[in-house]
Amino acid sequence: MKQMDRLFVCVFVTLTAGVGLEVTGQPITLLNWDELGVDSFNGSCGDQHASEPLYFRYLVPSHRNTDVLYVGAMNTLYKLNKTSLVCMEHKQINADAQVQRRCAIQGKHLNPDCQNHIRVIMEKDEGKLFVCGTGAFSPTTYTLNETSFDEAEASGRGLGMCPYDPWDNATSILIDNGNPGNATVPYFGTFTDFIKNSPIFYRPSYAVDGVTYSEKSTDMEDTKWLNSKNNLPQFVGSFDEGNEVFTFFRETALEYTENNQKKNYARVAKVCKNDLGGGYMSKKKWLSFQKARLNCSLPGRDPFYFDEIYDIYKSGDLYFGVFYKHGGDLNASAICVYTKAEIEVSFRGKFKYKDSRGVWITLQNDPSPRLDNCTAHDTNPEIFGSQVLAYQLMDKNVPSKYETPIYYKRGVQFNKITVGPEIHGSRNIYVATDKGEVYDIFMKTFDDKKPMVVVNSIYKPFEKTTPIWDMKLEGDTLYMGTDHAVTRLSLDGVCENFSKDKGDGCICNTRCLWCDTKRKCIPTSAKNVTCGLKLDSRNVTDPERVIEILSEKDVVTSPLSALAGSYTRLLVETRRFRVSKVIWSKAMDTSSDSNRVKRSSSSVTLQDCDKFITSDTGDLIIRNVTLSESGIYEARSSDDNRLLSRCNLTVSSSDVKEDLVEVWKQAFNDWSSAFNKWQGCAEGYLDSCPKKRP
Repeated sequence: MKQMDRLFVCVFVTLTAGVGLEVTGQPITLLNWDELGVDSFNGSCGDQHASEPLYFRYLVPSHRNTDVLYVGAMNTLYKLNKTSLVCMEHKQINADAQVQRRCAIQGKHLNPDCQNHIRVIMEKDEGKLFVCGTGAFSPTTYTLNETSFDEAEASGRGLGMCPYDPWDNATSILIDNGNPGNATVPYFGTFTDFIKNSPIFYRPSYAVDGVTYSEKSTDMEDTKWLNSKNNLPQFVGSFDEGNEVFTFFRETALEYTENNQKKNYARVAKVCKNDLGGGYMSKKKWLSFQKARLNCSLPGRDPFYFDEIYDIYKSGDLYFGVFYKHGGDLNASAICVYTKAEIEVSFRGKFKYKDSRGVWITLQNDPSPRLDNCTAHDTNPEIFGSQVLAYQLMDKNVPSKYETPIYYKRGVQFNKITVGPEIHGSRNIYVATDKGEVYDIFMKTFDDKKPMVVVNSIYKPFEKTTPIWDMKLEGDTLYMGTDHAVTRLSLDGVCENFSKDKGDGCICNTRCLWCDTKRKCIPTSAKNVTCGLKLDSRNVTDPERVIEILSEKDVVTSPLSALAGSYTRLLVETRRFRVSKVIWSKAMDTSSDSNRVKRSSSSVTLQDCDKFITSDTGDLIIRNVTLSESGIYEARSSDDNRLLSRCNLTVSSSDVKEDLVEVWKQAFNDWSSAFNKWQGCAEGYLDSCPKKRP
């Protein structure tokens, strides 16, 4: 019996502590679709009723009309009411039938590949919409009246403005200041050909007051600018940065040459708005294009890099990016934060270039003149164009703000990210996954140390598993686009669900506050509510006030029975908010003082297989229980000493050998069940079935 006892506990601990990369433990709250107040739109609009997927993969909240949400879908543009998701207007825009046939002949599926997927929607001046669709692998532009959706101008070619392939990422941004001639001009990043051999970051030509400004672009024939290998680059976002435009993407790195292997890198690039261009072909090439690698990694002697960026969100001067690490043995996602200042440091640094031997080295002497500050572009660029066109890649990587991801997790694909406003150093970050979940991550920042990050909630707004391809945050509402529907989730509406958690999730949500008079969680926007004492995200780091509201009387003493010679597990309520380790103690028989139980951290190893073991979720495992282990056990959070759990353990003796045999049979069955569950998760990580990701 002794040998079996040791075998079981050691294997159990290894599985518990060794699996997964999640750094912030279990979510405080897990809310399913039937617990959430959600509304959905599935394409029913007038006489149109959807029976097949319509691929609602592009959402654009209107800046001119606060009640309007534009939705780009397959063959249709929608205008929805933001509050109700009622269809206000729609326009069906099919691809030309002959173009569709040609697309199918070239090896694509007629449905859904050879359809017209709307991937660009911009609000132009004078009440017009600029729209671009994939057009059955023949990108096409449309100019529509934003009220009636009637065509205001004839359709045209959308080369370089939206992708050929509807499953590609693309970026577009309309910038109304700083451009030559002070014009409002769009910028685009996408592929310009059917076989994805010519990627481009591009500003079309335009005319102002009789002056024509030629188009500007990266060099489509030079892979040092944008490397067109492995269906890359894939653009994920662009931003107006004063005199510059930043764009983020992932591509196969030319400079990575180890063991003749290919590796994808996350990049940020910039161009100057007033760039007059250089090189051949009428000065159409950007002179100011520079790109740098984004470093999102777990530090160490051999850093663990999350190399592929899938989305980016700007909040103030901070960029929040979601990254993915592909690997047969480890698929994982991470969130890294970058500052504009650090990005600029990289762009002002030294260049890296490929010498005549094919080796990438650092350029010691800067090209003259340097074009970083965007002031040299309002003069004739011909005298230095040939010099600058040789250098694009920066030598210095852009480090993440906190030198490590603020959150990372194994076995999940993060697709989209959006970030709520910062309130008293706190904010909530929302991340959508390919499984149809939304992670609500609470981040509290401090002046002198790294932020505190907790998975507040995981929302499951859909009855069935479905990838979320686009997500926008507007006020107190999340809008999500899937292949089958557009869904809205009121974030204020989730506050009442946190009342179940005695305030834990409530104080980790900037939109909610805990009302001690009502003993419930309410939205911060609630009117005419009287509370004797309010607790919100400002007080997260004030242990005395937290304990005052979330008093220990809420912790019920749980009875637990065990048989001498067996093992037992004392559980921690996982919904209770905590960041640090759990400390277990056992009340002494002779006094009210506590005697700390021997314990170990969540990184327990086989050498830690002793009497008491703390699992990664904070549960206490006692092996080979004896009569002396009877008593009251308490679990507390080490950061604020808050009571998390209390158990009254009663150990009974047994003189019947068969009883112990049955106990260990049950223990083995429990272990087998846990192992099968773990194995199923592992198979999910190893799943290499191709998925279409935007």
